[in-house]
Amino acid sequence: MQIIISVYVWDLNINTMDKIQEIDLSSFLGIEKTTLDFAAELADFAEIVAVGALITNRKGEITAMTTVQMNGAKDKTGFKTSIRTELEEKFSTVVKVIEGSIGDNPGLTAKYKSIMPSDLLRAKDMEVGSMVAMVVTDARSLGTKVNRFGISAALMTEMETLATNYTVADADKRTVSGLATSATADLAKIFDEINKALRAADLVVKPLEGLKPAFFKAWFEARKKQGI
Repeated sequence: MQIIISVYVWDLNINTMDKIQEIDLSSFLGIEKTTLDFAAELADFAEIVAVGALITNRKGEITAMTTVQMNGAKDKTGFKTSIRTELEEKFSTVVKVIEGSIGDNPGLTAKYKSIMPSDLLRAKDMEVGSMVAMVVTDARSLGTKVNRFGISAALMTEMETLATNYTVADADKRTVSGLATSATADLAKIFDEINKALRAADLVVKPLEGLKPAFFKAWFEARKKQGI
């Protein structure tokens, strides 16, 4: 029952691993089960017992790392994209209204000769917040000149909120992606550690074929999954 539960829990995260790691993991669980099932016969073989203990001890770390990988693998772009699309539409509308409402304001007239309604479409993530703040500030400075075209105080506040949410979503995506990349590297190190320990233990197990045939068979059935 213990092993069935372990397999179930690990299978929840298995889609974050590459195929080789999936195979290794299946073998690790088989080795762990074998060392537990034959514990009474392995009292004099500390190297073999140690491998089973290593796998058991690393389970928590591997589960945690695969959870981080899962979070990194989730689509974090959907929320950002929806905000960006809404901001681009509102930005375009506000810029067009500003251009038609500037009148004799020389500062804004010169400024909006180089600002296009589609500029936010081409902006980098880090530029979105400042560009939205700029047009909102300019729209507010024009007051009733833009209000009559539907550019209300509520709309400008909404744009500021969206821009803030976009910046937060972008930072979150970068952070989660970075953690996932780090977890992937750490996971590879743990798998390498276990595989090295298994290769060393194989040398101890091989002479036991005649002495402990049932254990020998169970061990290499598990190792066979890795082509050993």
